[in-house]
Amino acid sequence: TPVGLWFEDVTSETAYVAVTIDDASAAGSYRLFVLVLENGIILPGTSIDEYNWTVRDMLTGTTGEPFTISYGETLSFAIPYEIGSDWIITNCELAAFVDDDSTNHTIYQGCHGTIPPPDYYFLLHTDETSSLADPGDEVVFYIGVENNGINGDTIDIHLETDAPSGWTINACTPDICFLDDAYMYVASGDVDTVSVHFYTDASETGSGSATLTFTSRATSREYEVDFSVSTGGGILVVDDDQDQDYEDYITGALDELGKNYSVFDRSTAVPTASSMGNFDAVIWLTGWHWDDVLTTEDVSVLSTYLDDGGKLFIHGTDIGWDLVANAVSPSFMTDYLKSDWETSDDSASSHNVYGVSGDPITDGFSFSIERTGTSSRYADILHPRDGAEPILYYGTGTSECAGLRYAGTYRLIYFGFGFESIEDDRDQVDLLGNVLDWLLESGISDAKKLPEHFSLSVSPNPFNAVCRIDYKIPEQGELSILDISGRNLISQKVEGTGKFLWNAGDEPSGIYFARLRWNGGLQEKKIILLK
Repeated sequence: TPVGLWFEDVTSETAYVAVTIDDASAAGSYRLFVLVLENGIILPGTSIDEYNWTVRDMLTGTTGEPFTISYGETLSFAIPYEIGSDWIITNCELAAFVDDDSTNHTIYQGCHGTIPPPDYYFLLHTDETSSLADPGDEVVFYIGVENNGINGDTIDIHLETDAPSGWTINACTPDICFLDDAYMYVASGDVDTVSVHFYTDASETGSGSATLTFTSRATSREYEVDFSVSTGGGILVVDDDQDQDYEDYITGALDELGKNYSVFDRSTAVPTASSMGNFDAVIWLTGWHWDDVLTTEDVSVLSTYLDDGGKLFIHGTDIGWDLVANAVSPSFMTDYLKSDWETSDDSASSHNVYGVSGDPITDGFSFSIERTGTSSRYADILHPRDGAEPILYYGTGTSECAGLRYAGTYRLIYFGFGFESIEDDRDQVDLLGNVLDWLLESGISDAKKLPEHFSLSVSPNPFNAVCRIDYKIPEQGELSILDISGRNLISQKVEGTGKFLWNAGDEPSGIYFARLRWNGGLQEKKIILLK
């Protein structure tokens, strides 16, 4: 090629690109394109483990930088760029190419450039950000704070929480645990860990959330990470749509209905049957996928949940295809979802859906499943069996069942299409209200029983800032913290099984006591504070 192209220099803010022509006949008009590429990008819901050379930014725009060049001339371009907050800079590189301004498609030359580490740059690594737990459990999340800049940086951390009164949420750096604000210094090239601790109330179910904000003192670059924990109560929404955000249609309808609910991100972990059993009902949405719609792990926990008397509303396209045609678990389709299915049932002939006259859930309903931004492609045709009853049909006939209900050891409502594709908002709200009314007809789960014995424990012990006091008391009593002289620092009424987080604050190092007192009894534990 007569075109020469190379990166003369790259700083953390500017790429310097040079172009030359070594053939007189090649002189003329061209366009220069400079791009930022990132490698190792993982996209949930795809069959590829990771994507390389993904375009992060077109620094010269979609039409490029036009230029005219003569034989023997060298042109230099200074192309500014800004590092995106969601780029992993160590995985990024620059690419440049020149094409013909007249044809807009003949590429004459290309080259790569390395992005140097910036003076200050940090990023976060998280795995799970939401969790289901049993009442009384402690749940811990971890965040890796990685400094990819040339210089060390001090990161300010702010914690905001929203949780039931019986819960405590704190965060810990490698040096200190805190309830609101802290900071940490991260050396260049280091990865330090921050943890978030949810101490739930053992006496009742509930949900809590925390937001950690990380801010660089050097650049003011800021990241927020949200965490949530639920121990049950209300409705559990299992978001299994592989990052399609279809859960918003469910939560919007639940908000309109005034329902208490929690959302669990299935991409982070598989919920356990016991944790699902802490909720009044489960809504499991799969969106539109034909592969890994329900995994063997999903099938296992759902089978156990239903065997234990669960109440499930499951919906999505290609559930039948994945379970039967992909042979994930044909028996789950027949034995638990109560439908026969053949490969010819993978696409309904109509996207107009009608309810069944006299049915307690769908009587009087008719709607389209072609909402913009969702996919009703390959809506499954169902064939109810083993006592399951059809409640929706595709089209005005009764040959293609769109939804069924089953009441036996468990309660089930199964739609062969995604709830999100119902076109009208009012239909979504009203239909979901009827679904939940039917699922919950047999009543709400019983409250947790009080413990039969008294107990008191402290951990860690010794501690340097915050300790957790676990108690069990089958009647109302009082939990107190006292210093070595007997001075009462904290007292509160307690009952049942629970946890109390004591932040020693400005108290000096020394010996303290946790005291549990009730009618006719007392237990104490010595606590050692080391600062």
